[in-house]
Amino acid sequence: MTKKKRGLRGLLADRGLTLTRVAGEIGTSLGHLSEVANRKTAPGPELMGKLSGHLDVPIPKLQQIIDEK
Repeated sequence: MTKKKRGLRGLLADRGLTLTRVAGEIGTSLGHLSEVANRKTAPGPELMGKLSGHLDVPIPKLQQIIDEK
């Protein structure tokens, strides 16, 4: 049995999206979005707003998802 992805990568996988696609659609670099997904850097307010709007997930819920380990 495969382990289900968690965090931002899991949310994107559940929706059939990739980091590359979302980064392009919201106008951020793949590298920066990857660092956020890997919890190496925290997303700033602007990126949170873009992700929240793009994924139709409220910011508090999105923050909770990003923080999942």
